[in-house]
Amino acid sequence: LYRVLSIVSGLFVVVGIFGVYSGLTSRHVLTVDGSGISAPRSGFSREATRMEFVEIADVQIIEFKRQVMLSLVPRQGRKLVIMQGWLPDKAAFQAVLDAVDAALRRLHG
Repeated sequence: LYRVLSIVSGLFVVVGIFGVYSGLTSRHVLTVDGSGISAPRSGFSREATRMEFVEIADVQIIEFKRQVMLSLVPRQGRKLVIMQGWLPDKAAFQAVLDAVDAALRRLHG
């Protein structure tokens, strides 16, 4: 029983180390264009998720324990959360906010 528990625990450690390593070494790319935004679904995700501006039902700025996040809630599907810490500085985060705000104003008048 103890051998099985130690093997299972060791596997969890190996998977955890791999997850942290891949999260730290993977390239996270955020792009905003005229029709939508592409960003990683999470800090450990390697592939970007695309959300068109016409799909966005609500935009929220969330502050939790001094971490600021932009939450894009679609009409259907999963929301996309962009954390300020993923970007180089506060000015880059503000530029993303401004671009999303301008695109939504253009769509909805």
